Amino acid sequence: MKKILTLCVLFIGLLALTACGDSNGDGDVVEIHVVFSKMEVTTEFEEMLEIFNSEHDDIQITLLPTEDGQGVIERVRIQYAAGEAVTLMHIDAGFVPELEPQIRDLSDQPWISRAMDGTLDFATREDGRILGMPASVEGFGIVYNRDVIRSVIADFDPQDIRSVDDFVALLDTLEAADVNSMLATPSLDWSLGFHLMNAFLATQSEDLDENLEFLDGLLNGTVDLYQNDRFQAFMDILRIMFAYNMFAETPLDPQFDDGIVNLADGNVAMWFQGNWIHPPMYGVNPDGDYGFLPVPMSNNSDDFANRRISVDVPQFWVVDEYLSNPEQQEAALTFLDWMVSSQEGQYHSAMSLGLAPVMDGANYIPQDPLSIAMVDYLERGEALPWVISYFSGGILTTTGGGVQQYALGLITAEELATIIEDAFEALD
Repeated sequence: MKKILTLCVLFIGLLALTACGDSNGDGDVVEIHVVFSKMEVTTEFEEMLEIFNSEHDDIQITLLPTEDGQGVIERVRIQYAAGEAVTLMHIDAGFVPELEPQIRDLSDQPWISRAMDGTLDFATREDGRILGMPASVEGFGIVYNRDVIRSVIADFDPQDIRSVDDFVALLDTLEAADVNSMLATPSLDWSLGFHLMNAFLATQSEDLDENLEFLDGLLNGTVDLYQNDRFQAFMDILRIMFAYNMFAETPLDPQFDDGIVNLADGNVAMWFQGNWIHPPMYGVNPDGDYGFLPVPMSNNSDDFANRRISVDVPQFWVVDEYLSNPEQQEAALTFLDWMVSSQEGQYHSAMSLGLAPVMDGANYIPQDPLSIAMVDYLERGEALPWVISYFSGGILTTTGGGVQQYALGLITAEELATIIEDAFEALD
């Protein structure tokens, strides 16, 4: 498959610049900055950094905050433009190729041999370089509040939902019992305008290479998206989500925190999201019980798409070598190894941040119900790859905006297809 992303040559001349503010100048303490993309557990990550810093007198790692509404990758670009190093970066997989000219080869690191099968594939190049450490395994689908559904359907079994009609019947049953069945959040462009697109990108075939060929067609402008069966199924599920949305009259109003509170408190039965929502939901309702339903894509109960949720490695840790001196790079590498090898690092990564480990022999695995449900799908072989990792996440501003227009009734499904097609072609 041809290179999907056009690699940006970011500020090559910055090699001559000196990193700003990352060393105290006396050689005793190496100071570095880190950016972290999982905003829902920022506080927990800062607590983890405090523990690491207290154990390493010669290293001081400081979280570089992102402004409200500003993504991590935007902050990274700004820092490079200013010649100011961010030595350690937690970024979406789709941005790894963009930063390839700036980041360090990690193939010499001690954790490489322990990485689970397949978790290094995306970051591995033909010449053997490994450009990132996989951060975690994550999964997404339709998250349901088990207690809410079983208050209406005592013997509810998620394995019974095997088609679009089955899913609609479940929604109708809940609504008939005066239960809000569905929350849709088109205001979150990364959710319905990016993550949900995996439902049609990863189900064109059970073969990943064939799905990537379809993606190439989108990037080349040779796919008529509106005529594609899986895209039509994607539009069907969007229409269903919006029709049953508890905020149907004001679809752009609910934000991420609104979803957390409503699902955790039992004000709604289902919300399209991922296992990353459990830590903040636990803060609202420590006794909450949740599970995953696949996004249904047809009325064929034997369709593989109706049995699978999306599970993959969505983010990687990368280390800057453009603006960071060797001591700073070594400090970042020390933190990465500490996170996956030490008892403290493994514990806080899994139990505080809720990150499912990607290293064999991990001593701690999140025990929240969504992580357990995700692993169940993996063990059954019912996982879809994140095809959305194979192109730049920067597309979501456009595609998410299109979904928002569609949610407001401002454009048709065919017009949304054109918006998505144009967004992909602009990436090529």
